[in-house]
Amino acid sequence: MEQEVILDRQIKDCDPKLIRSLMRSEVRKSILLYLYDIYPLSSYPAEIARRVNANPINVIGAIKGVKTRYNCSSSLLHLGVISVIEDNGLIFYQISESGIELAKHMIGISE
Repeated sequence: MEQEVILDRQIKDCDPKLIRSLMRSEVRKSILLYLYDIYPLSSYPAEIARRVNANPINVIGAIKGVKTRYNCSSSLLHLGVISVIEDNGLIFYQISESGIELAKHMIGISE
């Protein structure tokens, strides 16, 4: 609860939909912070799932949305905080510039 209050206070100037999406999902927050930690590298869903200790289906849902559990409009891709990198038919995900700024706020880094 205390972490949610701090997070809300730190990113209060961000898009309300983005804040709501992150506050409602530990998986989304964990993915964003993991991709921030490995930046400028990218990662694929199975590796992300291992690193954030989550089910691969939940990771895919958080990244791009699925019909039943994760709303596509609340997905990290739709919100613009991560991007897709395609390389020889393989799909990787990398944090975007706006995602980097958001992650910095989330962990208390200021420039």
